[in-house]
Amino acid sequence: LAAGIGSGLYDIIIYGELASAPFTLVFKFLLAGVCGLVACHGDHKGENHKLNVAAAVAGSLTYMALYLGKSFVEGLLLGSEMGTVLTTLLTKLITSGINAVIAVVVAVPLCAAVRLALKKSGLLERLEQ
Repeated sequence: LAAGIGSGLYDIIIYGELASAPFTLVFKFLLAGVCGLVACHGDHKGENHKLNVAAAVAGSLTYMALYLGKSFVEGLLLGSEMGTVLTTLLTKLITSGINAVIAVVVAVPLCAAVRLALKKSGLLERLEQ
C-alpha cells in the first residue's frame, strides 16, 4: 500500500494529475505486491539473493505491462492512429526497460545493505516479531 499511496499522492501533489493517481496507486501496489510475493516465496523472508533479483524483475515487468497497456488503451481512446500509438508504445517500452534495469541494479543491492544494517542493529528481529 505504501508504494501505491505514496506514488499516487506524488502524482496529485507534484504533477496535479488527479486522473492518473488511481492508476498509479494500483500499478505501484501491484508492482510491490508481486515483488513481495516472489521475494518471500516459501520461508525465505526476502533473504535469498536470487529470489530478490527475480522479485525485482517480476515487479518491473508487471509495472511495464500495466503502464504500456494503459498507454495503448489511452492512445486508442484519444483517437490516435494505430501507427502513432505503436510508435509511442515503442518509445515508452525502451524508456521503461532502461528504468527497470536501473531499478533492479540499484534496488537489490540497496535492499541487501538495508537488511544487513537492520540485522546488525537488532531492528530486523524486532520487526519480524
